[in-house]
Amino acid sequence: MQIDFASGSSVQKTMITPGIPKMRRFPFLGHLKQSAIAGLSALALFSLCAVAMSATPSYVQGNYAVPQTTESTIPVPYTAVQTAGNLNVVIVGWNDSTAYVSSVTDSKGNKYQLAVGPMVTGSISQSIYYAKNISAAAASENVVTVTFSTTAQYPDIRILEYSGIDPLNSVDTAVGATGDSQTSTSGAVNTTNATDLLVGANTTQSETTGSGDGFTQRLLTVPDGDIAEDELVTTIGSYSATAPLNGQSGWVMQMVAFRAATAPTPTPTPTPAPSALSYVQGNYAVPQTPKTTVTVPYTAVQKQGDLNVIIVGWNDSNATVASLQDSKGNDYELAVGPNVVNGVLSQLIYYAKNISAADAGANVVTLTFNGAANSADIRILEYSGVDPVNPLDTAVGATGNSATSSSGHGSTTNARDLLVGANTQVAATTGAGNGFTARMLTNSDGDIAEDEIVTAPGSYSADAPLNNANWWAMQMVAFRAASSTPNPTPSPTPKPTPTPSPTPNPSPTPSPTPTPTPTPKPTPTTSPTPVESVTLDWDANPSTGDPGTNTVGYRIHLGLSSGDYTQTTTLGNVTTVTLSNLVSGTTYYYVVTAYNSAGLDSAPSNEVSYTAP
Repeated sequence: MQIDFASGSSVQKTMITPGIPKMRRFPFLGHLKQSAIAGLSALALFSLCAVAMSATPSYVQGNYAVPQTTESTIPVPYTAVQTAGNLNVVIVGWNDSTAYVSSVTDSKGNKYQLAVGPMVTGSISQSIYYAKNISAAAASENVVTVTFSTTAQYPDIRILEYSGIDPLNSVDTAVGATGDSQTSTSGAVNTTNATDLLVGANTTQSETTGSGDGFTQRLLTVPDGDIAEDELVTTIGSYSATAPLNGQSGWVMQMVAFRAATAPTPTPTPTPAPSALSYVQGNYAVPQTPKTTVTVPYTAVQKQGDLNVIIVGWNDSNATVASLQDSKGNDYELAVGPNVVNGVLSQLIYYAKNISAADAGANVVTLTFNGAANSADIRILEYSGVDPVNPLDTAVGATGNSATSSSGHGSTTNARDLLVGANTQVAATTGAGNGFTARMLTNSDGDIAEDEIVTAPGSYSADAPLNNANWWAMQMVAFRAASSTPNPTPSPTPKPTPTPSPTPNPSPTPSPTPTPTPTPKPTPTTSPTPVESVTLDWDANPSTGDPGTNTVGYRIHLGLSSGDYTQTTTLGNVTTVTLSNLVSGTTYYYVVTAYNSAGLDSAPSNEVSYTAP
């Protein structure tokens, strides 16, 4: 493909490498260790390193907005320059239990994920979101926008930027709690990473007077008196965030532990080769009395590397999910929700990727609400063949009052996806929607979990018919199938050619038969030490002083076949990166490009490949 773009008064044509869609306005002028010439220099060959240096997380900037009127949309700008590869943290507090967060977005298109929450007590609520590996932005160019489902009372939005955080696997763990006292506390949680940044925050009915023990105050909003604080810890252990108040009152306090960049993560059990994309098992619990805690076991054996999906529905809008965990310690992430019909019902869908193996009945899912939830309906499912590293393609949800529940349409980007649909409703579901297979229809609630496998990117939705027109919430999550790219078949080690016995020269007197030269034994190949991460580094490009050719950062491009790079990560101005969570037996192909201040890429470096043991 060619793209034409103007450069001064002439038009240049630039060839694009598959999977690297940026226009390149400066050339790749060298190879390997060749000296740089005018313009952008060559990127040197990667090396695979056994040791990686850990970055030190640090606070970059923060800002907040505290409108004193009810608002449904609140913008907050990052007032200073933002650096590519950093972490954004958005703390959302508000003084009611009716509104909920519909979306968190920003001007640069960074993707925000829920780290903890929502947590509610009385008339106050709080959630913490984050965006990893952010895009660069000029001062005040990036504006975060928090949108609520309806007007929220006294919203308190705090935004922070941190450097030195793992750009691929940012969250170590998170915790939160509610209470009514003169000290707000998140509760304790055990970290699993050697170096973590702890970010704590509260929303209170009184005012916070300062940071908790060991923490540094970053923001203390005026006039609301809600805090954002942080602490850097360098050993694995049990930690909590606290903050004193000026009087006894209700509060929500939460803490998120973020991993330092390139810090070693716990060694996971090697992921087996991908299985076929398919449903494995499911179970549900439908207590008919209000419950704060609901448990549901996986009754059959669970396979290492599979996907768990947890659908949480209940018949009120007051309770919220406080925590979700299971006996095997799998990490659950929110896929979609909450979708809420005020005063009637709520639903969310969570998932855990690359799960641990478990015997039949050994893994029990425990769902805890912040208060007793009416008619909780918890459905748990297991699927095989889903991408163990990046399973979530897209998700969508909707609410309504009709005889058909529908999630609304979401656009998939992956060639082969598993669509999981589910509803919570006031009537009763009569069966699966068009194209879907019903996996469970809870008795006596009549809520469905259904799925469909699609084999082309497109616009999809999940629906399910009801026995009469009534209120419902319906959601659909699209999960990527695991890559089916076969690993290259290793070339067989050639057998050494035997050395022939020398033919004796004819002579009247027979010569002794020479002893044959022994066949040399092949030198055994040492098996590599199994690892699940790889460190890549390259030579920095020297400064040119020309904005058109001067390097301001680098991007790593990853693919599962040579020359076809399907994942790009902007790293900022660094010359090394550690990539973790590699799938055992999979070969990965990498190139690096440099980019200038306009965001335009150079030609790619030479390619390197790495096969995870």
